Amino acid sequence: MNQLEQMHLIARRAGVGTVVLDYGEHAGVEVVEYLAVSADGVVDTKVLSDLLEFARVLGAEIAGLAAERRSEEDLNRLEMAVLKLKRETGLSKLLWLDFELHVALAAAADNLVPRLLLNGIRRLLEKYTPYLESLWVSPGSIMSGYQDVVAAVGARDADRARGLMRDVWTERHARFVASFSDSTGASSAVANSP
Repeated sequence: MNQLEQMHLIARRAGVGTVVLDYGEHAGVEVVEYLAVSADGVVDTKVLSDLLEFARVLGAEIAGLAAERRSEEDLNRLEMAVLKLKRETGLSKLLWLDFELHVALAAAADNLVPRLLLNGIRRLLEKYTPYLESLWVSPGSIMSGYQDVVAAVGARDADRARGLMRDVWTERHARFVASFSDSTGASSAVANSP
């Protein structure tokens, strides 16, 4: 009960008892972990699709801020992250390197809030790596996008960095949605959001 109260899913009210709260109105990002996949392993594609949409919006703005605010040390870190991504062929490892590139972009953007959000997302990645691996068709499919984003950050071209990162996440979102909309009816096996 205490955990549900801390997550703002219930409220204890004197004289009334325990009241269930609307998570969409009261809960924070920490409930996404419980909404994305049900206890019996059913993927809620709407929640995962919403996450990818949010990543597109946030990722684009972080890339733009990184271009405006980055230091030479930030740029070196980003270039190293891209180099590691280029060399990796394993999808699980690529997922984590991809995440670390976004952590480096958030650091270069010099804004604490996206970094804290990414810390929370790290737990989701640990739990849902197999589902997220479906976002990449091949290890090389994301490299040109990231090379271009980091080049735009290096050139301090915020608009280009935003646009390129938006393109990267738009493509991922489309691939993810398509993977659950195949002709076998896979989308009918997923839960809908309450």
